[in-house]
Amino acid sequence: MSKKRKRLRMIKIIVYSTLFLIILSAILSFVFFSGVFAIKDITVLNNNKVDSETVIKESGIKLGENLFLVKESKVRESLCSLPYIENISLKKVIPNRIGITIEERSPSYLIKSNDNYYSIDNNGLIFEKVENLENNTLQIIVLSTNIEEDQIGQKLEEKDISKIKIIEDILMVAESNGIQSLITKIDASNDQDIVIELLSESKIAHLGSYNDDVNLNVKFFWLKAMLEQEKGKSGIIYLNVDLSKNKVVFSEQNI
Repeated sequence: MSKKRKRLRMIKIIVYSTLFLIILSAILSFVFFSGVFAIKDITVLNNNKVDSETVIKESGIKLGENLFLVKESKVRESLCSLPYIENISLKKVIPNRIGITIEERSPSYLIKSNDNYYSIDNNGLIFEKVENLENNTLQIIVLSTNIEEDQIGQKLEEKDISKIKIIEDILMVAESNGIQSLITKIDASNDQDIVIELLSESKIAHLGSYNDDVNLNVKFFWLKAMLEQEKGKSGIIYLNVDLSKNKVVFSEQNI
């Protein structure tokens, strides 16, 4: 190739590259600096516990902000710091609208405190005071803690949250033994003797300490066996004994 052709080829490359950069700069300037993509509407969906005004404020998204400059990861980090919000997703609608879809936390249990009941999730977040238990489908738990109404929206103390994790382990073993749905209440207020209530079976079972030497699966094996053996009877099952030396005891009585 002659020097003249090489020179012409180089000039074309420079011209085309320059034109590309000019066009790219013009597009980016239009996208990021023109008012066309300035946010004019923010919509919040699926929020029941947190009002839309709070969601918009805490999201950090502002009207007039450029649609393409909103980072979903930053918005998620801000909103998920709120107690009732589990996750969020953003939907950008060109040219100037944005939607925030909220995934709120759901209650997992009712916790009994004195004579009151509060709904909580498995991370210890207190949702609300529950006045009527008539249609309740949540399992009731009892911990060594007192809850006041001004704690709604806050989390339980760490010592109580750790007990919730123990309760979840117990329920998992109960489920593997096919009796999880029979458990209506778990009292973990005494570390040395966790007590479960099986209302439909008219029975209470003392499990003993969570950290004793007997595997939970062994205790639930015997619990299931006693439920079948003493079907139709009301009473207390004592599993808080040394099962390597003693038999499981059932005491028939009204509960």
